Amino acid sequence: MKDLHQEMKEYFMSKGFEEERYERVFSSTVNIASLVSIYAHRNQVRENGEGYYEHPYSCMELYRRFVGIVEGEYDCIDLDLLQARGIPFEGVQEVSLLHDVLEDTDVTLDELESLFKSYGYESYFNLYIKQPLLLITHDKSEGYDIYIERMLENPIACLCKMLDMTDNMNMLGLARLQDKELQRTIGYAKYVKQINDKWHFIENALLYKQEFANLRSKNKAV
Repeated sequence: MKDLHQEMKEYFMSKGFEEERYERVFSSTVNIASLVSIYAHRNQVRENGEGYYEHPYSCMELYRRFVGIVEGEYDCIDLDLLQARGIPFEGVQEVSLLHDVLEDTDVTLDELESLFKSYGYESYFNLYIKQPLLLITHDKSEGYDIYIERMLENPIACLCKMLDMTDNMNMLGLARLQDKELQRTIGYAKYVKQINDKWHFIENALLYKQEFANLRSKNKAV
C-alpha cells in the first residue's frame, strides 16, 4: 500500500531537505497543504510552461491579498471582524493549495486525511478542509453549471473556487489568447459573479478592510 507521507519524505529529501527541516514544516496546516501540493503536482506543468504548483500557490496568495494577510505580521488581520463579514478564514489557504490535488493527481482523500491526522490535525481537516475539498473537486462527467450550483452552500469551497477562477482569468498567465481562451475567461467571470451574488465576498472584503483600518487607527490613538 502506498504511504503518502513516506513518499513525500523521500521526495523532499532527494531535493536537499534535511529531515529536521522537513518535519518542522508539519507544525502548520498551511505548510502541510503546501508540501502536499508541491509533491502531488511535481511532474505537471501549465499550458504556459510554468510548474503547476504556481497556480495553487497563486490562489493562496490571492486570498492573502484579498484579506490583507502579511506573512510575519501577526496583527495584520482581525478574525472576528472577518467572520462577522462572512469571509471564511479557516481552511481557505489549505483548500486553495489542495484544490486540484484530488482531481488531477493520484493522491486520495483518505491519504490526505491520514497525513493531517498523523500530525494532530484530524479535527481541523474534518471541519474546514474535507467537505470544501470534495465540493471543489470537479467530476468531469458533471456539467459545470451543476458543479457550481452544488458548492454554493459552502462558503469555503465558493471562495476557493473564486480564487481559482480569478487566477485562471489572468490573461498574462496564458500561453496564448485566442477565441477559445477568451470564451473560457468569459465563462469564469460568469461563475465568479454567480458565487459573489450568493456570498458577496468582494463587497464584504472591502467593508472588512475599512472597518479593520478604522479599528487600527483607534487603537493607535489610545
